Amino acid sequence: MSFKKICLLVIFILMLNILPTFVNAQTQSQEISVHFAYYEGCPYCAKQKDFMESWKDKYPSVVIYDYDIYDTQQKKELDTLAEKYGFSVKGVPVTIIADQYWKGYTEDYGKKMEEKIEFCLINFCESPQDRLDNNQEKKVFVSLFYHSQCDACEDILNLVNGLEEDYNYLSLKIFDVFDEKDELVYNEYKKIYGLYETGYPIVFISDTYYLGKDVILRNLEDKIIYCYDNDCEVPEQIIKGITPQIPKKGEYTPTHKEKISLPFLGEIDINKTPVIWSTILISFVDGFNPCSIWLLVFLLGIVIYSGSRKKMITIGITFLIVTSLVYGLFIFGILNILNYLQHMFFIKFLVIAMALIFGLVNIKDFFWFQKGISFTVSNKQKPKIYDRIKKIMDPKKSFMGTILGTIVLAAGVTLVELPCTAGFPIIWGDIVASSGISVFGHFLLLLLYLLVYLSIEIVILIIAIVTMKIFNFDKKHGRLLKLISGTIMVGLAYMVIFNITGFYEMLLVFLFAIVFSLLVAKIYYIFKK
Repeated sequence: MSFKKICLLVIFILMLNILPTFVNAQTQSQEISVHFAYYEGCPYCAKQKDFMESWKDKYPSVVIYDYDIYDTQQKKELDTLAEKYGFSVKGVPVTIIADQYWKGYTEDYGKKMEEKIEFCLINFCESPQDRLDNNQEKKVFVSLFYHSQCDACEDILNLVNGLEEDYNYLSLKIFDVFDEKDELVYNEYKKIYGLYETGYPIVFISDTYYLGKDVILRNLEDKIIYCYDNDCEVPEQIIKGITPQIPKKGEYTPTHKEKISLPFLGEIDINKTPVIWSTILISFVDGFNPCSIWLLVFLLGIVIYSGSRKKMITIGITFLIVTSLVYGLFIFGILNILNYLQHMFFIKFLVIAMALIFGLVNIKDFFWFQKGISFTVSNKQKPKIYDRIKKIMDPKKSFMGTILGTIVLAAGVTLVELPCTAGFPIIWGDIVASSGISVFGHFLLLLLYLLVYLSIEIVILIIAIVTMKIFNFDKKHGRLLKLISGTIMVGLAYMVIFNITGFYEMLLVFLFAIVFSLLVAKIYYIFKK
């Protein structure tokens, strides 16, 4: 591999890690307006002002509009703005950003404000001024949460859709809690209304919720009419959660405790594929990387002839450490980009497209190996790799010379073989980026990914050290691994397309891909004879 190509690949990996910062800098040009109400002498207002001071450097595009509630004109402007958000100003501080507002100030509120700002830097949010400019007609807002496996929900879906047609001022939002994003919204509603365990269907309107089919049928329409006539205000901070009647058994589907809490990773949904299991499954299959295994087997095969276990241990461990560092940096770059861009509408399509491309090309390589587009170490590159290995094994080389030679070889070949199974890190990065776990959790999962990924090669190294023998890894083995990995990538892309998140479904995809690939390979070689 030429020095120029190595430099280009190094620059590419560095760009993966630098690009999110660049993207973030570009999005800073969009003005984010923050409307802040206060009065001099208010201790919580002063505390929030100190907190917002950091935004000048952190978010240069944020513009803060102050409202002193003891200034008659400013108070009038603030009341007009608050009316557009459906609340009245009875205390300070009050903060409005995009479509959200906060009454009072706590450290938790501060974090949520920053989360909203960061969201708006990537996504184009409405400005509070837009609401003042638009004289919107009066609306009544209703939110329905249902579950696709709820027997009592179908009639309620028909009801609310009919009501939306009958009352043109009704603003209806329907959420299926089976969808991960809708479930997050549902959890926020539960917090606001002070609920812990509820069920489906459930409707939220004004300060009231209706749980269960019969309760909704009897009360919802009357409440909609009442709210239109009486301008129901819904300040989140004072909602207590009111229901006129507890539903009877059979009228609703109860929720179940579906999450467990793990240190550093937070809550894990046990009905969906836990991110830990996704990491283990994907990294384990990624570990059967035909490009990397081929090189390690070839390298150890030559070292065995020296008869030195010490040299084998030195070269083997150095090779694995360098491989994990370079590959880990590549995966971290992908995860970094997906974390910044996960709110962009096109990112899911991009992940699916990349997984399908890498998967289909790998499947193609089983039938037409290295013909056309191919993500593998080419025959042109192999002689150069052989030469480097011979130089490493030169008896005249010093101990440090052997280590440095192995480092250069491992880094260079890892860069060359990155496309070999790059579809797996892309899919895994999308899963982790959308999981909502902490940054430290990302780091732990990356370490787990690399450990499982290297486990196959660690086993190969241990066997070689103990027995001083190595198995023959030929093109036939490499092609089979290409077929299996490609089929799994296509299967994972299918899961992303249809939002399939269950653990058993993912496990089934892996098992099906392996069995299917083995059958295809068996039939192929039978007919080839």
